[in-house]
Order: sequence, then C-alpha cells, then structure tokens
Amino acid sequence: MLASAGDVALSLVGRVVNGVIAQVDMNALLAQVDMNALLAQVDLDALMESIDLDGLLARTEMGSLIVRSTSGVASEALDVVRSGAVGIDGAIGRTVDRVLRRSSSNGR
Repeated sequence: MLASAGDVALSLVGRVVNGVIAQVDMNALLAQVDMNALLAQVDLDALMESIDLDGLLARTEMGSLIVRSTSGVASEALDVVRSGAVGIDGAIGRTVDRVLRRSSSNGR
C-alpha cells in the first residue's frame, strides 16, 4: 500500500525535527532560561488543589496514623505533602538529567 503525500511529508518533517533536536546542546539552551521567572509562573495553589490527599494518604502508613490521631492532622498532612514533593523533585531531577543527557552519578 502506498503512503499518501501527507504521510510522507509528516514522516520527513518528524525525522528532520528529531535530527535537529538531537544536535541541540540542551545545557546551553537551559543556561539561557531564567528559572526564577519560569517558576514564578507556577500556580502553587492550583498545583496543591490537584493533589489527591485522600488517595495519597490511603496509599501510605501515614494515612492510618492520621485517622487514629485527634491532633496534628494538618501538620502530618503537610509532612505527607512534603514527602511527596521530595519524590516529585527527584522525578523532575531525573527527567532533567535524561533530557540534558547527564549521567546519574549523584545517586538519583
């Protein structure tokens, strides 16, 4: 079966784009990014609202401790969120390392 001209063009464009991306020095590119300005655009309230605390707590031992506890619920929930943030931070770091083609010599 013969491919349509559109399919051939899309395939060719995809190969060209992938070839260009493979040649990009990601370290040099990211060195030009103002990370503070980028992070200032993150809506932390929206991010926190998107976290399913009930689901997160249900998958951890912390959930049963909070249910039995009558005090410090907010404090312990915050600890769980912080722990989750540390995990997310590690995942983001590993992703950035992969994008930047860095070895994971720092134990991530």
